[in-house]
Amino acid sequence: MVVLKQLEAYLIVHHPLRALPSYLQALGIPPEGEGALRVYGVLSDSYRCDVCLMEPPHVLALGAAFLACASACSTSSSTAMRGSPSDAAASEVLREAMPRFEQLEGISVDDFAPFARHMLDYYEGDAAALRTSVCRD
Repeated sequence: MVVLKQLEAYLIVHHPLRALPSYLQALGIPPEGEGALRVYGVLSDSYRCDVCLMEPPHVLALGAAFLACASACSTSSSTAMRGSPSDAAASEVLREAMPRFEQLEGISVDDFAPFARHMLDYYEGDAAALRTSVCRD
């Protein structure tokens, strides 16, 4: 920040939270539901690594939604049922949203694959961290 002040430069940061509600709506994920909390958790975790500096905001938002949906799809329904009823409901909402990614115009899964790779490296294969609705500590 000191360097920016010395250079008399301005820094404008576009945050993915602005685009996320419209993407959640397009995917059929209720913005106030448990499924959305999982998406917000992945998005918050993305700020703990450098991926937020390398990808544009819409890629971060869609990538977080994709990872949350993919983790819900990879969870068997019996595993989801062992959690709380809200966990099972969130997993079901995210599973239903997965096919809708292909219907988004101008968006390809390849667009946010680098984000997914970075976040999976961050989680180091800890799939359980992706299935929780809170940020990783």
